[in-house]
Amino acid sequence: MKNTLTLLLTISMAAIAAHCVCSCTNAPTPTITLEAPEEGSEFYPGNDIHFSAILEDSRGLVSYQIEVNCISEDENNSLDAVPFSYQDTWELSNEKEAYLHHHDVIIPQDAALGRYLFTLSCTNRAGKEARVSVNVGIIEVSEE
Repeated sequence: MKNTLTLLLTISMAAIAAHCVCSCTNAPTPTITLEAPEEGSEFYPGNDIHFSAILEDSRGLVSYQIEVNCISEDENNSLDAVPFSYQDTWELSNEKEAYLHHHDVIIPQDAALGRYLFTLSCTNRAGKEARVSVNVGIIEVSEE
């Protein structure tokens, strides 16, 4: 009888543990609505990249990250031009919805002209990550 009770208790605990693991691994990924920059946006060296987004997740958001990487340089770049890259991560306090807006991404004055990939990713409490990317350009300031 004692062995049967121990066996039933062990099976019950295993079932509960399996349910917890399943519910975490089946958790939905966060939702990202990237408002800015838009696909094809263009920016000048020395300026910032306007960033605006809405992040949502029913379990709570723990962080988001912005990355900017060069994907093709302009063939007319000066010898002093340096391919620009940026990466930073911000913590969130288990918010279910986060409205983000800032101008923290500053393009260096000597940034190489060309096409860049702007990527926003966010992670929820279950460890699920969502990611969205847009192509942007760093262009020469036109002199009028």
